[in-house]
Amino acid sequence: MKPKLFGIVLALIGSLTGVGGEIRAADNSDATTGAIEVTPSVNGVFVDGDDNKFREDWWMQEGLNGGVENFTLRRELGEDTTIETQGRAIVPEENYRLDVLIDKRDVGYIRAGYSEYRKYFDDTGGFFLPFSESSFDLSKDLHLDIGKVFIEAGLLLPNMPKLIVGYEHRFKDGEKSLLEWGNVTEDVTRKIFPSYKDIDEKVDIVRLEISHDIANVHLGNESRYEYYRVDTKRHAQDIEIGDPTGTETVTVDEDYEHDAFYNTLHAETHLNDTTYLSLGYLFSTLDGDASFRMMTVPFGPEIRDKNWFTNSIDLDQDVHIVNANVILGPFRALSIYAGIQGESQEVDGNTDAILTESGLGSPEALIDSEKDKWGVEETVGIRYTGLPRTTLYAEGRWTQQDIDLTETEFEDGVLAFERDTDTRVRRQRYSIGLNSSPLPRTTVAARYRYGYRSNDYDHNVDSEPTGYSAFILDQDIKTDEVMVKVSFQPFPRIRTSLQYQLVVMDIDTDEDTDPPSSPRTTDYDADIYTASITATPYAGLFFTGLVSYQDVHLETVDLPDAPIKTYDGDVLSVSTAAGLALDSRTNLNMQYIYTLTENFQDFSDEGLPLGSENQRHAVLANLTRRITDNMSVKLRYGFYSYDDDASDGADNYTAHLVGASCRMTF
Repeated sequence: MKPKLFGIVLALIGSLTGVGGEIRAADNSDATTGAIEVTPSVNGVFVDGDDNKFREDWWMQEGLNGGVENFTLRRELGEDTTIETQGRAIVPEENYRLDVLIDKRDVGYIRAGYSEYRKYFDDTGGFFLPFSESSFDLSKDLHLDIGKVFIEAGLLLPNMPKLIVGYEHRFKDGEKSLLEWGNVTEDVTRKIFPSYKDIDEKVDIVRLEISHDIANVHLGNESRYEYYRVDTKRHAQDIEIGDPTGTETVTVDEDYEHDAFYNTLHAETHLNDTTYLSLGYLFSTLDGDASFRMMTVPFGPEIRDKNWFTNSIDLDQDVHIVNANVILGPFRALSIYAGIQGESQEVDGNTDAILTESGLGSPEALIDSEKDKWGVEETVGIRYTGLPRTTLYAEGRWTQQDIDLTETEFEDGVLAFERDTDTRVRRQRYSIGLNSSPLPRTTVAARYRYGYRSNDYDHNVDSEPTGYSAFILDQDIKTDEVMVKVSFQPFPRIRTSLQYQLVVMDIDTDEDTDPPSSPRTTDYDADIYTASITATPYAGLFFTGLVSYQDVHLETVDLPDAPIKTYDGDVLSVSTAAGLALDSRTNLNMQYIYTLTENFQDFSDEGLPLGSENQRHAVLANLTRRITDNMSVKLRYGFYSYDDDASDGADNYTAHLVGASCRMTF
């Protein structure tokens, strides 16, 4: 967190709560009552192996960390006003939270706060065993600091419109890994060199909410203004093993900012005991500007090395969405609901860019695009509860969208590219299901869902009919899903459940290619099995367990010049937790997490190995001892292990966590 910003927030919250004088006031005034709870803690994390992979998996870094795990400060002023402060501060994890709420009953509230946490990323790229150096890392501490500062006030007077105003600043700053890896060459070339991106993202948000009830009609309006900006720089390298002079670096700088306004108006009412209506309207407008630069260093001699940059990029977008919904019933245990939503969207974008490639000229490109979208979505559903201990339901949803997209590019005033595409999208989704208790202590839930999506593309004008994605004429996606879940309580203190889910998807793509090709078909199916148990044999002992297994199969057309292999993957996940009261003051809690992934396929002769074959273990234990009524201590231990055979151990690690905390109340 920025120290200056942290100080401002602390000063703001301190002034709101009067924290500086709170304890003295509590000692000297009978009109003030309060309670303080604070939990200092310290942890040590020791990693053997790839510590960056460990950070990415568990969001902890190696070494010592500590601070205040949690604190709560509550103060009552009179009979109708309370002040409550909550927070935490853990360093060097950069994990902070400070939240203050001042509430006056039947008048309103003020709330302010700050929060920040750190997200880590592994800096290892891909893996290719035939190379003399089969994997690479960047030796960088990749992480993002993510947080927000906010203040909000609400006026909640009885029988008056409710008013809420708020301001929020969000930020994201740091570096993250990417999957767009660079080339590594040693006899053959494979994309396995790791890449990363710098991110500096900020957004300021101002909100205004007004709501009021008039008779049996609830009216509300939410307005939101957003000022967003982000600066990013992507870094990628191409290297030749054994030849440092063969290294090239590609950087892509992108800046973007926009002003956006959103306004939502809604109304809802119960006309009578069997009729409910709601209406809504959303309007949004966005005005954005951006810049872009791609640079290869050294520039040349590869013919595709680039020095591209923009003079300007502009984006404008307007969206209107209207919806209406109704619920009728129940009529003799039958309820019916329906809804309709209409959408209109207009997007205009233009770019002025200089496109320089090694060995080629430097044309000025003027790129324009316009997109108009119209859509309607309808929903109809029924629910029947007339059968003993059984609920039946069914729903249908239909979507129709028409999209007009026009794209043009002029290079030095000469038309270089033009495309005008009309897209027709049609979607359908049908669901039927039941929830029932056919036997004592037994519940059954079952659902079948069918989905269909059709995309038809009509290229009225196309200067590059064989370019992507112009050769795609239409695409149909069909999905079938079946889910069955049975829950059973064989004994009063034991509950179990079994669930099975089947997902089948077929994708048919019709293309116009030269020479002609038959439609490409992709088949995907997944079986998902889940079992759980919760047991409390006696007071002071509990156990929970969850086992999930997924079997996935993906097959698509295999082209001679671009082989696409069949994918088969198995993923097993196990999670258990147990708690035991050793005596009236001592509790032991344990948790075990295990995942097994087996979908590795070695295609080194044709490309890269795909998938993973790894095992992940985590054992967590907490021992809590209540010393007095106002103090308890906790000791914690964690063991973490990751073993990935597919990467020949490049990401393997084992780690130990040892920690202690003390919870105190005053």
